[in-house]
Amino acid sequence: MKILLVGDAHITNKNPIARTDNLPLAQRNKFQDIKGICDEHDVNILLLSGDVFDYPYQGYRTFTEYYAYFSFLQEMLGVTTYAVYGQHDLFWNTLESAQSTALGALDALGVVTILGSEPVVFKWGVNPLDYVWLYGASYGEEIPIIKQETGHHILVIHKMLSPRAPWKGAKEGKDYYKPSIIHDKTWFDLTLCGDWHGQFMWKSKNNTYVINPGALVRKTGGYVDYDRHPAVVLWNTVEKSFEEIVLDSAQPSEEVLTREHIEAVARHTKGIKEFVERLKAGGSSLGPSYIANLLTTMEKTRIKKSVKDKICEAIDYSSYKDLLNEKVQRERSGERTRISRDSIKKGSEHKNRDGKGKDPERVLSKKALRIRFK
Repeated sequence: MKILLVGDAHITNKNPIARTDNLPLAQRNKFQDIKGICDEHDVNILLLSGDVFDYPYQGYRTFTEYYAYFSFLQEMLGVTTYAVYGQHDLFWNTLESAQSTALGALDALGVVTILGSEPVVFKWGVNPLDYVWLYGASYGEEIPIIKQETGHHILVIHKMLSPRAPWKGAKEGKDYYKPSIIHDKTWFDLTLCGDWHGQFMWKSKNNTYVINPGALVRKTGGYVDYDRHPAVVLWNTVEKSFEEIVLDSAQPSEEVLTREHIEAVARHTKGIKEFVERLKAGGSSLGPSYIANLLTTMEKTRIKKSVKDKICEAIDYSSYKDLLNEKVQRERSGERTRISRDSIKKGSEHKNRDGKGKDPERVLSKKALRIRFK
Protein backbone atom coordinates (compact mmCIF):
# COMPACT_ATOMS: atom_id res chain seq x y z
CA MET A 1 0.00 0.00 0.00
CA LYS A 2 1.19 3.51 -0.82
CA ILE A 3 0.25 6.47 1.32
CA LEU A 4 0.95 10.11 0.41
CA LEU A 5 1.59 12.53 3.29
CA VAL A 6 0.69 16.20 2.73
CA GLY A 7 1.29 19.07 5.17
CA ASP A 8 -0.88 22.11 5.94
CA ALA A 9 -2.42 23.33 2.66
CA HIS A 10 -4.11 26.58 3.81
CA ILE A 11 -6.30 26.74 0.71
CA THR A 12 -7.36 30.35 0.13
CA ASN A 13 -8.65 32.72 -2.50
CA LYS A 14 -6.64 35.64 -1.11
CA ASN A 15 -3.08 36.76 -1.73
CA PRO A 16 -1.04 37.46 1.44
CA ILE A 17 1.33 40.41 1.63
CA ALA A 18 4.43 38.20 1.42
CA ARG A 19 3.53 36.69 -1.97
CA THR A 20 4.60 38.41 -5.17
CA ASP A 21 2.72 35.98 -7.43
CA ASN A 22 -0.84 34.63 -7.44
CA LEU A 23 -1.05 32.29 -4.42
CA PRO A 24 -4.49 30.74 -5.16
CA LEU A 25 -3.23 29.82 -8.64
CA ALA A 26 0.03 28.45 -7.19
CA GLN A 27 -2.00 26.30 -4.78
CA ARG A 28 -4.11 24.88 -7.59
CA ASN A 29 -0.93 24.00 -9.47
CA LYS A 30 0.47 22.20 -6.42
CA PHE A 31 -2.66 20.11 -6.08
CA GLN A 32 -2.35 19.23 -9.75
CA ASP A 33 1.19 18.04 -8.95
CA ILE A 34 -0.24 15.90 -6.14
CA LYS A 35 -2.81 14.43 -8.50
CA GLY A 36 -0.02 13.51 -10.92
CA ILE A 37 1.99 11.88 -8.12
CA CYS A 38 -1.04 9.84 -7.03
CA ASP A 39 -1.54 8.64 -10.59
CA GLU A 40 2.13 7.91 -11.30
CA HIS A 41 2.81 6.04 -8.04
CA ASP A 42 -0.56 4.28 -7.69
CA VAL A 43 -1.26 5.96 -4.35
CA ASN A 44 -4.03 4.38 -2.27
CA ILE A 45 -4.44 6.91 0.55
CA LEU A 46 -3.94 10.67 0.73
CA LEU A 47 -3.44 12.06 4.26
CA LEU A 48 -3.83 15.79 5.07
CA SER A 49 -2.34 17.10 8.33
CA GLY A 50 -5.00 19.74 9.05
CA ASP A 51 -5.36 23.45 8.22
CA VAL A 52 -6.63 22.23 4.87
CA PHE A 53 -8.26 25.65 4.45
CA ASP A 54 -6.83 28.96 5.59
CA TYR A 55 -10.15 29.94 7.16
CA PRO A 56 -13.28 27.88 7.91
CA TYR A 57 -15.58 29.51 5.37
CA GLN A 58 -14.89 29.48 1.63
CA GLY A 59 -16.46 31.12 -1.38
CA TYR A 60 -18.60 29.11 -3.77
CA ARG A 61 -15.94 28.94 -6.48
CA THR A 62 -13.12 27.79 -4.18
CA PHE A 63 -15.26 25.22 -2.39
CA THR A 64 -16.74 23.67 -5.54
CA GLU A 65 -13.32 23.57 -7.20
CA TYR A 66 -11.77 21.51 -4.37
CA TYR A 67 -14.89 19.39 -3.97
CA ALA A 68 -14.48 18.43 -7.65
CA TYR A 69 -10.76 17.81 -7.09
CA PHE A 70 -11.16 15.36 -4.20
CA SER A 71 -14.08 13.69 -6.00
CA PHE A 72 -11.83 13.10 -9.00
CA LEU A 73 -9.14 11.51 -6.82
CA GLN A 74 -11.70 9.21 -5.27
CA GLU A 75 -13.71 8.22 -8.34
CA MET A 76 -11.13 8.28 -11.12
CA LEU A 77 -7.85 7.41 -9.37
CA GLY A 78 -9.16 5.31 -6.47
CA VAL A 79 -7.42 7.55 -3.90
CA THR A 80 -9.21 7.95 -0.56
CA THR A 81 -8.52 11.24 1.25
CA TYR A 82 -8.36 11.52 5.05
CA ALA A 83 -7.73 14.60 7.19
CA VAL A 84 -8.01 16.15 10.64
CA TYR A 85 -9.16 19.64 11.59
CA GLY A 86 -6.57 22.34 12.22
CA GLN A 87 -7.41 25.56 14.02
CA HIS A 88 -7.68 27.38 10.68
CA ASP A 89 -10.39 24.94 9.62
CA LEU A 90 -12.56 25.82 12.63
CA PHE A 91 -14.56 28.80 13.83
CA TRP A 92 -13.18 30.10 17.14
CA ASN A 93 -10.75 27.12 17.21
CA THR A 94 -13.53 24.88 18.53
CA LEU A 95 -14.53 21.45 17.21
CA GLU A 96 -18.18 22.27 17.99
CA SER A 97 -18.14 24.38 14.80
CA ALA A 98 -16.71 21.59 12.63
CA GLN A 99 -19.91 20.71 10.75
CA SER A 100 -20.39 24.36 9.75
CA THR A 101 -17.01 24.63 8.05
CA ALA A 102 -15.75 24.03 4.51
CA LEU A 103 -13.77 20.96 5.60
CA GLY A 104 -16.78 19.68 7.52
CA ALA A 105 -18.86 20.03 4.34
CA LEU A 106 -16.33 17.97 2.35
CA ASP A 107 -16.57 15.32 5.05
CA ALA A 108 -20.39 15.36 4.90
CA LEU A 109 -20.26 15.02 1.11
CA GLY A 110 -18.02 11.97 1.41
CA VAL A 111 -14.97 13.18 -0.54
CA VAL A 112 -12.75 13.75 2.53
CA THR A 113 -13.05 11.68 5.71
CA ILE A 114 -12.18 13.17 9.10
CA LEU A 115 -10.18 10.79 11.29
CA GLY A 116 -10.70 10.38 15.04
CA SER A 117 -10.02 8.10 17.98
CA GLU A 118 -12.04 5.26 16.41
CA PRO A 119 -9.76 3.81 13.71
CA VAL A 120 -10.53 3.31 10.04
CA VAL A 121 -9.13 0.01 8.77
CA PHE A 122 -7.81 -0.89 5.34
CA LYS A 123 -7.66 -4.68 4.97
CA TRP A 124 -4.75 -4.78 2.56
CA GLY A 125 -4.43 -8.44 1.55
CA VAL A 126 -5.51 -11.37 3.69
CA ASN A 127 -2.83 -11.20 6.36
CA PRO A 128 -3.85 -9.02 9.38
CA LEU A 129 -0.21 -7.97 9.65
CA ASP A 130 -0.71 -6.00 6.43
CA TYR A 131 -3.84 -4.16 7.60
CA VAL A 132 -3.59 -0.39 7.94
CA TRP A 133 -5.32 1.31 10.87
CA LEU A 134 -5.83 5.08 10.62
CA TYR A 135 -6.33 7.29 13.69
CA GLY A 136 -6.73 11.04 13.97
CA ALA A 137 -6.39 13.85 16.50
CA SER A 138 -7.72 17.20 15.34
CA TYR A 139 -6.59 20.48 16.90
CA GLY A 140 -7.07 20.31 20.67
CA GLU A 141 -7.84 16.58 20.79
CA GLU A 142 -5.96 14.02 22.86
CA ILE A 143 -3.64 11.45 21.30
CA PRO A 144 -5.72 8.27 20.79
CA ILE A 145 -4.81 4.84 22.11
CA ILE A 146 -4.08 1.98 19.69
CA LYS A 147 -6.80 -0.65 19.95
CA GLN A 148 -5.28 -3.42 17.78
CA GLU A 149 -2.02 -5.27 18.15
CA THR A 150 -1.45 -6.27 14.53
CA GLY A 151 -1.01 -4.27 11.33
CA HIS A 152 0.31 -0.80 10.56
CA HIS A 153 -0.89 1.95 12.90
CA ILE A 154 -0.93 5.49 11.53
CA LEU A 155 -1.82 8.70 13.34
CA VAL A 156 -2.65 12.06 11.73
CA ILE A 157 -2.43 14.87 14.28
CA HIS A 158 -2.57 18.66 14.16
CA LYS A 159 -0.26 19.62 16.99
CA MET A 160 2.89 21.72 17.29
CA LEU A 161 5.51 18.97 17.28
CA SER A 162 9.17 19.59 16.62
CA PRO A 163 12.47 17.94 17.61
CA ARG A 164 13.82 21.43 18.36
CA ALA A 165 12.42 24.85 19.26
CA PRO A 166 10.50 25.98 16.15
CA TRP A 167 11.28 29.63 16.86
CA LYS A 168 13.55 31.57 19.17
CA GLY A 169 12.27 31.56 22.72
CA ALA A 170 9.71 28.78 22.15
CA LYS A 171 9.19 26.79 25.36
CA GLU A 172 8.85 23.02 25.29
CA GLY A 173 5.60 21.83 26.83
CA LYS A 174 3.92 25.17 26.22
CA ASP A 175 4.65 26.38 22.69
CA TYR A 176 5.65 23.04 21.22
CA TYR A 177 6.18 19.37 22.09
CA LYS A 178 8.89 16.87 21.27
CA PRO A 179 7.82 14.05 18.89
CA SER A 180 8.47 11.53 21.66
CA ILE A 181 5.14 12.44 23.33
CA ILE A 182 3.46 10.40 20.60
CA HIS A 183 5.02 7.31 22.17
CA ASP A 184 4.40 8.04 25.84
CA LYS A 185 1.33 5.78 25.88
CA THR A 186 1.41 3.85 22.64
CA TRP A 187 3.50 3.28 19.54
CA PHE A 188 2.27 4.37 16.12
CA ASP A 189 4.30 3.09 13.19
CA LEU A 190 3.89 6.45 11.49
CA THR A 191 2.63 9.84 12.64
CA LEU A 192 1.87 12.67 10.24
CA CYS A 193 1.79 16.00 12.08
CA GLY A 194 0.87 19.52 11.06
CA ASP A 195 0.56 23.01 12.57
CA TRP A 196 4.25 23.92 12.38
CA HIS A 197 5.17 24.78 8.79
CA GLY A 198 8.72 23.45 9.01
CA GLN A 199 9.92 20.06 7.81
CA PHE A 200 11.37 17.17 9.80
CA MET A 201 11.51 13.39 10.06
CA TRP A 202 12.04 11.89 13.51
CA LYS A 203 12.82 8.21 14.10
CA SER A 204 12.37 6.47 17.45
CA LYS A 205 14.47 3.64 18.88
CA ASN A 206 11.64 1.27 17.92
CA ASN A 207 11.93 2.28 14.25
CA THR A 208 8.69 4.30 14.26
CA TYR A 209 8.46 7.71 12.59
CA VAL A 210 7.00 11.16 13.13
CA ILE A 211 6.98 13.18 9.91
CA ASN A 212 6.07 16.74 9.01
CA PRO A 213 6.47 17.21 5.22
CA GLY A 214 6.27 20.98 5.70
CA ALA A 215 3.30 23.15 4.84
CA LEU A 216 2.15 23.05 1.26
CA VAL A 217 1.86 26.82 1.31
CA ARG A 218 4.48 29.51 1.90
CA LYS A 219 2.67 32.68 2.89
CA THR A 220 4.60 34.62 5.54
CA GLY A 221 8.07 35.25 4.16
CA GLY A 222 9.54 34.05 7.48
CA TYR A 223 12.62 31.85 7.44
CA VAL A 224 10.57 28.67 7.94
CA ASP A 225 8.82 29.44 4.65
CA TYR A 226 11.77 31.04 2.88
CA ASP A 227 14.32 28.28 3.49
CA ARG A 228 12.38 25.33 2.10
CA HIS A 229 10.75 24.05 -1.07
CA PRO A 230 7.21 22.56 -0.85
CA ALA A 231 7.24 18.76 -0.95
CA VAL A 232 5.19 15.70 -0.02
CA VAL A 233 6.28 12.32 1.37
CA LEU A 234 5.36 8.91 -0.09
CA TRP A 235 5.32 5.90 2.25
CA ASN A 236 5.35 2.34 0.93
CA THR A 237 4.00 0.07 3.69
CA VAL A 238 5.30 -3.10 2.02
CA GLU A 239 8.86 -1.91 1.44
CA LYS A 240 8.70 0.32 4.55
CA SER A 241 10.37 3.09 2.58
CA PHE A 242 9.92 6.86 2.49
CA GLU A 243 10.42 9.13 -0.49
CA GLU A 244 10.30 12.92 -0.42
CA ILE A 245 8.86 14.29 -3.66
CA VAL A 246 9.43 17.95 -4.43
CA LEU A 247 6.50 19.67 -6.17
CA ASP A 248 7.56 20.74 -9.65
CA SER A 249 5.18 23.69 -9.94
CA ALA A 250 6.45 25.36 -6.74
CA GLN A 251 8.82 28.19 -7.61
CA PRO A 252 11.97 29.09 -5.64
CA SER A 253 11.24 31.24 -2.59
CA GLU A 254 13.13 34.25 -3.91
CA GLU A 255 10.83 34.34 -6.95
CA VAL A 256 7.49 34.23 -5.10
CA LEU A 257 8.19 35.62 -1.60
CA THR A 258 9.19 39.03 -0.33
CA ARG A 259 10.55 39.95 3.09
CA GLU A 260 10.07 43.69 2.66
CA HIS A 261 7.14 43.82 5.10
CA ILE A 262 9.18 41.95 7.74
CA GLU A 263 12.18 44.23 7.24
CA ALA A 264 9.90 47.29 7.41
CA VAL A 265 8.55 46.15 10.80
CA ALA A 266 12.13 45.56 11.99
CA ARG A 267 13.14 49.08 10.90
CA HIS A 268 10.08 50.55 12.59
CA THR A 269 10.78 48.65 15.83
CA LYS A 270 14.40 49.80 15.77
CA GLY A 271 13.31 53.40 15.20
CA ILE A 272 10.90 53.28 18.15
CA LYS A 273 13.61 51.79 20.37
CA GLU A 274 16.12 54.51 19.42
CA PHE A 275 13.52 57.23 19.96
CA VAL A 276 12.65 55.86 23.41
CA GLU A 277 16.35 55.84 24.36
CA ARG A 278 16.66 59.49 23.28
CA LEU A 279 13.67 60.38 25.44
CA LYS A 280 15.27 58.70 28.45
CA ALA A 281 18.60 60.40 27.86
CA GLY A 282 17.16 63.86 27.24
CA GLY A 283 19.10 66.44 25.22
CA SER A 284 18.47 69.84 23.68
CA SER A 285 16.66 68.40 20.64
CA LEU A 286 14.17 66.58 22.90
CA GLY A 287 13.55 69.20 25.57
CA PRO A 288 10.45 69.57 27.75
CA SER A 289 8.51 71.64 25.21
CA TYR A 290 9.04 68.97 22.56
CA ILE A 291 7.96 66.22 24.94
CA ALA A 292 4.90 68.19 26.08
CA ASN A 293 3.87 68.61 22.42
CA LEU A 294 4.48 64.90 21.91
CA LEU A 295 2.02 64.08 24.68
CA THR A 296 -0.55 66.39 23.11
CA THR A 297 -0.06 64.75 19.72
CA MET A 298 -0.41 61.27 21.17
CA GLU A 299 -3.69 62.34 22.73
CA LYS A 300 -5.06 63.29 19.31
CA THR A 301 -3.52 60.45 17.30
CA ARG A 302 -4.47 56.78 17.20
CA ILE A 303 -1.30 55.09 18.45
CA LYS A 304 -0.90 51.51 19.63
CA LYS A 305 -1.17 51.27 23.41
CA SER A 306 2.12 49.33 23.59
CA VAL A 307 3.97 52.15 21.80
CA LYS A 308 2.27 54.80 23.92
CA ASP A 309 3.22 52.96 27.12
CA LYS A 310 6.88 52.73 26.08
CA ILE A 311 7.01 56.45 25.31
CA CYS A 312 5.35 57.38 28.60
CA GLU A 313 7.73 55.14 30.52
CA ALA A 314 10.70 56.76 28.79
CA ILE A 315 9.38 60.25 29.57
CA ASP A 316 8.94 59.30 33.21
CA TYR A 317 12.66 58.49 33.44
CA SER A 318 13.85 61.49 31.42
CA SER A 319 15.77 64.37 32.95
CA TYR A 320 12.87 66.73 32.22
CA LYS A 321 10.11 64.98 34.09
CA ASP A 322 9.91 67.59 36.87
CA LEU A 323 9.66 70.40 34.37
CA LEU A 324 7.06 68.47 32.41
CA ASN A 325 4.97 68.03 35.52
CA GLU A 326 5.20 71.75 36.24
CA LYS A 327 4.23 72.53 32.64
CA VAL A 328 1.18 70.26 32.90
CA GLN A 329 0.13 71.97 36.11
CA ARG A 330 0.56 75.44 34.55
CA GLU A 331 -1.52 74.46 31.54
CA ARG A 332 -4.23 73.17 33.82
CA SER A 333 -4.33 76.56 35.57
CA GLY A 334 -4.36 78.43 32.26
CA GLU A 335 -0.71 79.55 32.30
CA ARG A 336 1.26 79.37 29.03
CA THR A 337 4.77 80.38 30.13
CA ARG A 338 7.75 79.51 27.98
CA ILE A 339 10.36 77.35 29.73
CA SER A 340 13.67 79.16 29.69
CA ARG A 341 17.09 77.71 28.87
CA ASP A 342 18.07 78.22 32.53
CA SER A 343 15.11 76.09 33.62
CA ILE A 344 16.11 73.35 31.20
CA LYS A 345 19.65 73.37 32.59
CA LYS A 346 18.28 73.31 36.11
CA GLY A 347 15.96 70.42 35.19
CA SER A 348 18.84 68.23 34.09
CA GLU A 349 20.23 68.40 37.62
CA HIS A 350 17.16 66.51 38.93
CA LYS A 351 18.40 63.35 37.26
CA ASN A 352 20.99 62.51 39.91
CA ARG A 353 19.61 64.20 42.99
CA ASP A 354 19.23 60.88 44.88
CA GLY A 355 22.71 59.74 43.90
CA LYS A 356 21.38 56.62 42.14
CA GLY A 357 20.84 57.92 38.63
CA LYS A 358 17.08 58.56 38.80
CA ASP A 359 14.47 60.39 40.83
CA PRO A 360 13.07 58.37 43.76
CA GLU A 361 9.51 59.47 42.88
CA ARG A 362 7.59 59.12 39.64
CA VAL A 363 6.94 62.87 39.32
CA LEU A 364 5.16 62.52 35.99
CA SER A 365 2.44 60.51 37.67
CA LYS A 366 -0.28 58.39 36.06
CA LYS A 367 -2.70 61.12 37.14
CA ALA A 368 -0.75 63.71 35.13
CA LEU A 369 -0.64 61.35 32.12
CA ARG A 370 -4.37 60.80 32.36
CA ILE A 371 -4.81 64.56 31.94
CA ARG A 372 -3.03 64.24 28.62
CA PHE A 373 -4.81 61.11 27.46
CA LYS A 374 -8.26 61.97 28.80
